[in-house]
Amino acid sequence: MVMSKVMTIIIFFQMFQHRDFKNFYTDYLALFYKSAFPNLLSYPRFVEMMPTYCIGASLQLLCQPEKGLWAGFMDLNRI
Repeated sequence: MVMSKVMTIIIFFQMFQHRDFKNFYTDYLALFYKSAFPNLLSYPRFVEMMPTYCIGASLQLLCQPEKGLWAGFMDLNRI
């Protein structure tokens, strides 16, 4: 599954305001959006891969400031 589809799923979850991701993924997304995501991973595999995709998306945002994208991070550790 490509990163753009993973990020779309994560954004859908935030937009639709479901209470938990598992029910959203298995009950809602797999039933109603199967045609939009024909290669949908199983829920355990998707959750396993999600940190990898989120890190990649964050790096992409940080490495493309010329497109008007900006991401800031705050370190809460004491110096």
